[in-house]
Amino acid sequence: MFFPAFAFGCIGMFCLIVVCSGAVVWFGRGWVLLAVGNFYYRRAQYQEALKYSREALAIFREVGDRVREGISLKNIGLVYYHQGRYAEALEYYQQALAIRQEVDDQAGEGDTLNKIGSVYADQGRY
Repeated sequence: MFFPAFAFGCIGMFCLIVVCSGAVVWFGRGWVLLAVGNFYYRRAQYQEALKYSREALAIFREVGDRVREGISLKNIGLVYYHQGRYAEALEYYQQALAIRQEVDDQAGEGDTLNKIGSVYADQGRY
């Protein structure tokens, strides 16, 4: 879930977000970067989406969070897919799929397989 924030800043591995209601919320830095990447993706600002998603990916790899590493990889693949960069999208989707299978995330595995299928369909590779 992404809160409509009007300010955020990070210290070390944690981020402070001040949301529109005035509430102050602390989140892990990787989670915030992933959410910011998703925010930019939904606005078709793909370079910014890639930037934040890659930063999140690096953090999740550093701390060994395989579940969110898989989500980050899938999100990067999604950006490439919407840019028509299918080879790169497939590369990231395949990495995400391997992790989702490793952590037994069946819903994530199904989602990633669906995205891989979309790439092949768009390429006419039935």
